[in-house]
Amino acid sequence: MTGTNSLNLEHFGMHPERGFLPVKDPLTSLPEEFSYLDSFGLQLPGLIKQGMVHTLAKDIPIPSRKRLCSLDGPVMQLAWMRYAFIQSALVHGQQTSNKICKNVALPMYWLSKFMNKPPILSYDAYVLSNWKRKDPNGPIKVDNLKLIQTFINDSDQAWFILIHVDIEYEAATAIRNLAEAVSAAAEEKAEERRSIDDVENIIEHALFNVDKALGNMITTMKRMTEGASPDKYYKIRPWIMYFENVLYEGVREYDGRPQSFRGQTGAQTSIFQSLEAGLQMPPMESNELAEYLKEMRLYMPLGHRHFIKKIEDISNIRSFIECQAPRLAGIYNDCVDKVCDFLDMHLQYAIVFILNKTSNPKGTGGSEFMKYLKSRLNERRARAYLKI
Repeated sequence: MTGTNSLNLEHFGMHPERGFLPVKDPLTSLPEEFSYLDSFGLQLPGLIKQGMVHTLAKDIPIPSRKRLCSLDGPVMQLAWMRYAFIQSALVHGQQTSNKICKNVALPMYWLSKFMNKPPILSYDAYVLSNWKRKDPNGPIKVDNLKLIQTFINDSDQAWFILIHVDIEYEAATAIRNLAEAVSAAAEEKAEERRSIDDVENIIEHALFNVDKALGNMITTMKRMTEGASPDKYYKIRPWIMYFENVLYEGVREYDGRPQSFRGQTGAQTSIFQSLEAGLQMPPMESNELAEYLKEMRLYMPLGHRHFIKKIEDISNIRSFIECQAPRLAGIYNDCVDKVCDFLDMHLQYAIVFILNKTSNPKGTGGSEFMKYLKSRLNERRARAYLKI
């Protein structure tokens, strides 16, 4: 499809078989001139344990802004990840601090401006590009994956992150098929070539595959407790918390003003906002929740944001089914069922892994996580289904 309603994933920096994961496996090492950054990143768990992050971070060389922002995409992403982990270790380490030394603050700020996102560790660096395959020819599945960067040497932390990589990989089928269905329905609306029957068949086949992919995502999510324990997760969680009134030393643009940013959170995955937009689910009635989800897009890679906005703007799948293909309401609702099942599983894990282990009502993103998770699930259960 080449029309204005086409959703060619490559145009958004995505791969049909990988969805929101990098088009190629993430790099694991930087060019020689940035080897100091790799070295610091690999030593980070030990430095955290020794309480030496603050002391040694001040010796990290500061590259030129021009050179840093001229790095190729995958190289820049790895540099971004290294700096983001170091920065969070500075703020949330044993020696908690509201100040990030210029050796980390400046490069992080420069990269954030170039990448058009806030200067803090986000889901893309924590999950999407933080994996490598044990067997290079093996599958992108949790059992065949290792972390590139970590805060502590802990198998629970690795499993927790890598389960999400596996989920992202399974989601690729849903995203690819949904894009095909949305494009077909939008073309029909624009009175382009396909007949209504052809469009109906394309949407039916696509939604069947979306439903199947969501089932695989749920199956993968159920494996969480195989390698991640609620009794250990609370030790991992503090490293990815939000920043509140943090000073970025040397960043003139902030003029000495402390900054606050959302922390890494599953709400920053592009999967579910894409599914909700592609299925043309009704807008959230809760303005607070709608604004929070919209804000989460700021922390996503730019291409993923553009994809969500595009699919949001052109999708008329729900309208098409209601008006011209009511027989597809069943498979549409099956997809809504699976989305709700996944959101409910997420909620249950949040209760077991977080609510039962901490008195802090705020999630890593800074929201009241139980209120947010319950509200999103309840809205979808109440309003997303088509009446049959």
